[in-house]
Amino acid sequence: MQDWAAGLGLIILGGILQGSFMLPMKYTRKWNWENTWLSFSFMAYLLLPWLVALLTVPQLKEILNQTSRATLLGTVLFRFGWGLGCLTFGLGVDYLGLSLGFATILGVTAAIGTLIPMLVLS
Repeated sequence: MQDWAAGLGLIILGGILQGSFMLPMKYTRKWNWENTWLSFSFMAYLLLPWLVALLTVPQLKEILNQTSRATLLGTVLFRFGWGLGCLTFGLGVDYLGLSLGFATILGVTAAIGTLIPMLVLS
């Protein structure tokens, strides 16, 4: 298979997964929001990243042992910020609904993510 075709396939798969990851929340309305989000968070932020890393990174333990504490601490702090952002995104989508939540939250995020670097780095 051509490299570009594999890349295009991965981009399409990523778009489908990104566009549909909140869809299961529509079918768990009888659950408390916290239970739904806890299940999602456990799978998406704890289980699957370690599983993928273990399956795809040779000598993962040695690499982590050679990584500086400052780098690991920075990674943990950024991951905490990412998790907080995902939590508030999930709450926003829960309150606003899938269509309005996605459009509003991603629109604001895209605008802020474009404007802040422009203002700070100009």
